[in-house]
Order: sequence, then structure tokens, then C-alpha cells
Amino acid sequence: MVRISDEMYAVVLQSPRNQRRETPESCERTVAVCASYEEARRVKQYLHQGPDQCIIRCVGETGGSD
Repeated sequence: MVRISDEMYAVVLQSPRNQRRETPESCERTVAVCASYEEARRVKQYLHQGPDQCIIRCVGETGGSD
């Protein structure tokens, strides 16, 4: 029997916080939700241009980010 993962991967852009000490959540923008890590890596490579930091977050039972 093949187990199908119920985890998804969110690609998030993090803008640098300004001097007003914004919260981390206010500096983040989810730009894509992908079914596989490989797909999320492709999106991240495509978007990794400019001053924003691009990260991948696992959305599911385990959580986490790279």
C-alpha cells in the first residue's frame, strides 16, 4: 500500500523588518502552496530575486522550514 503524504509546502517571502519593529508575521507573504518539496524548490528558485528572503515551510503534522 502506498502512503500519500498530507503535507503541503508553502513558499514564503520575508521582507526585512523596518525600524518600527514590525512583527515577523507582518513581514511575511505566502506566494505559493505546493504539493511536493521539489515543486516548492522550483518556485523558490524562480522567486529568489531581490532583497526579500524566500523560504519553504512544511504545512502539516511535522511543520518546519528551510
